[in-house]
Amino acid sequence: MPSCQIIFPPDLGIDPQDFVQYWNADHEAQTLARAEAQADSAQQYISPETMVIVLGFLGGMVGTVATTAVQDVTKRLIAAWWEQKKPEKPAPEFELLEKKLDDGSTLLVVVPKI
Repeated sequence: MPSCQIIFPPDLGIDPQDFVQYWNADHEAQTLARAEAQADSAQQYISPETMVIVLGFLGGMVGTVATTAVQDVTKRLIAAWWEQKKPEKPAPEFELLEKKLDDGSTLLVVVPKI
């Protein structure tokens, strides 16, 4: 089954290990996928210091609907993480860029807006 990788650039300041815990503790997120952090699964696309979260989809959810749901949950969980971990700072604006790979998997890159 194709995977989905969420890529967090280090300059965004989000700890992917924390994000994995947020994802796996969230009921809505758990209905979509189980998350785990991997440091090297997307090195051919990004710099080595960047952390990657790999989502293992549950129940065969794939395709456009799943990707849209993953994007929505990702945005919500980033906001929740930021509110709890850095309440003194406003959350940065960001967008999720999607890239479909030849093997059927999806990369979602978290990109800060400038």
